[in-house]
Amino acid sequence: TLPEKTITMWVNMLEFPAEFAEFMSKSPSPGASGWFFYIQNLNETIQLDQSFTVALGSWRAPLNLLFLNQWIHIAVTYDARDVANIPLFYIDGIIRETTTLIPPVGAQSSDNEGDMCMGQLGATGGCGTTEPLGGILSDVRIFNRILSHPEIRSIYKGQHIRNGLLGYWPLLSKDSEERDFSSKGYSAHVVGALTANPHPGFSQPHLPIR
Repeated sequence: TLPEKTITMWVNMLEFPAEFAEFMSKSPSPGASGWFFYIQNLNETIQLDQSFTVALGSWRAPLNLLFLNQWIHIAVTYDARDVANIPLFYIDGIIRETTTLIPPVGAQSSDNEGDMCMGQLGATGGCGTTEPLGGILSDVRIFNRILSHPEIRSIYKGQHIRNGLLGYWPLLSKDSEERDFSSKGYSAHVVGALTANPHPGFSQPHLPIR
């Protein structure tokens, strides 16, 4: 369970989902506690849900930020230690306004028993095998701290940030269990999303990134 986290990735949506599609999540099972970073089809934007002991929190970026057949860099930072905090969303290195859909209540719920998953579409939570994400993911990273705006911009421009890096998955293969290219060794499950198609300008990282 991460009190603070930053998630960054490149995404190229080939089609919008009927309801929603998860870019990345960590949850013990469908409908259980955890966090979920996903696209919401109704508004064609990115959204973050975080479970708390009483009521989950849900936030989204401005509407109509994602487009089909176009590489876009997305990122979110969130500090769950205080229910008054809100996530910060970034599109192509630019910070965007956050809208609170559901304010959280209680303390952050544990996701220690959950798997890290990418590319699931369907029931929230767990690493399901239902419909695939209709898009391509590349260069996925998660940090155990809040990255600054300049740091998010530097990742968008192709630089590597090592401080606080918890996992780094370039997603250059089609294996369902993707190797972590950071020094931590956390594998992740890729469910349905297309990989092995890096965004323009992507360069193979030096291994491992420490």
